[in-house]
Amino acid sequence: MKKAFSILLCVLTLPLALTACGGKSLDINTVATSIETVCAIQNPAAYTDDDLVYDMSLDMEKIDSYTGNRSNITGASACTLVIKAKSGEAENIKTALETYIEKQTSTLNNYAEFAEALAQAKEARVVASGDVVILAIAAEGVDYATVDAAIADATK
Repeated sequence: MKKAFSILLCVLTLPLALTACGGKSLDINTVATSIETVCAIQNPAAYTDDDLVYDMSLDMEKIDSYTGNRSNITGASACTLVIKAKSGEAENIKTALETYIEKQTSTLNNYAEFAEALAQAKEARVVASGDVVILAIAAEGVDYATVDAAIADATK
């Protein structure tokens, strides 16, 4: 009986052991925090489902989970958003975020008073690493080399 129980236990835990040995799974909260620290978002406001659907034109059916903040200051474009896409959807989400950035820069281009926000948005980073997609726009005065380093470090 003990031997049968031991064999059953091994059979049941084998898939878990094999999964753990597979590719690295990124924790979106840890990734977001490390990138957000560098982006220096002032007066952060958490992203909502409505922000993702109505502002960014993302399909929530393609998203497993997300976390991130945007600046709640008029004319500031700083933000971080980390999305865990459903299997096979990361490229679709990345493309939608790139389109969102194009629309944001087009809009900001109409306002001379938002020249710095425009410059920062033009440098936005949209990166996919496995099923995780990252959007990062740094605040005014932040060097994007530090943002790139934070993204690289968070996704390795």
